[in-house]
Amino acid sequence: ATYRTSLPTLPDTIEQAELASLNLVEVDTRIMRLSALRYLNVSKNSLTEFPAASSWPAHLTQLDVSHNRLTSVPLDFCTSTLATTLLNLNLSRNAIERLPENLCDFKALVVLNASHCQLAKLPHTLGRLQKLQRLDVNHNKIKFLPQSLASLHLEELSVMGMDFDPIKLTRRGWPPDSAWAVPSLMDLASESIVRHKIPYENKIPGWLCSYIVSAVRCECGRPMFCNGLWCLTLKMCRGISAVSNFYPSMRGEPFETAVCSRRCFDRFHFRLYPLPAVEL
Repeated sequence: ATYRTSLPTLPDTIEQAELASLNLVEVDTRIMRLSALRYLNVSKNSLTEFPAASSWPAHLTQLDVSHNRLTSVPLDFCTSTLATTLLNLNLSRNAIERLPENLCDFKALVVLNASHCQLAKLPHTLGRLQKLQRLDVNHNKIKFLPQSLASLHLEELSVMGMDFDPIKLTRRGWPPDSAWAVPSLMDLASESIVRHKIPYENKIPGWLCSYIVSAVRCECGRPMFCNGLWCLTLKMCRGISAVSNFYPSMRGEPFETAVCSRRCFDRFHFRLYPLPAVEL
């Protein structure tokens, strides 16, 4: 029997749907129309893409799409109705190479599992998930963690199998003057918006909103975009009760950080390890 004919008539009162290991290639629209659905498990199937953003149940709090064939997380998934309801998201054991910057739109998210994927880096905006308590990114291709993650009060951070070798953690000396890029007018304007907390939503194009959200902070606190030097530093995440890493002897986790000027590098150089150019 095919997937569409194997489902019986479904009452709207269903709150949990277990659809694991059914060799599904898509999620039936009848499931997505269940208005009372709170928990959906479609793990261990053959899904290659997420359902349309407009089709998600309005009150879904737990979603398990692990063990599928997903290669990406679409931007509109993070702007769907789930942005205000989802508490637990399991993306593990897929071929996902990158998480979108607007993943931070999941304001209620408490648990995120993206282990055993193909992630090379985590979005800089991850630190905006203020309610996040557990993050599992075990066994990916991640070399270091985003700066913003250190500000979260996580209960558990799992980073086993990171593609990071502490033996290679050496300082390369003072960077040349060419390392400090001249900020563009857009960078200066965006910095002013972030620094002075000027409201901008619904007033400027969406691509510019995404650019402003991507700001990182220099060690001195100044917001930065593409005009600084990227470094590595070892930090302890605040309030974490359990950390699982591949190098338990390390004093902290490897975090990507940035410095805005030679003055800041001179000030914080004792804890910085300059990195080669990386993709922002």
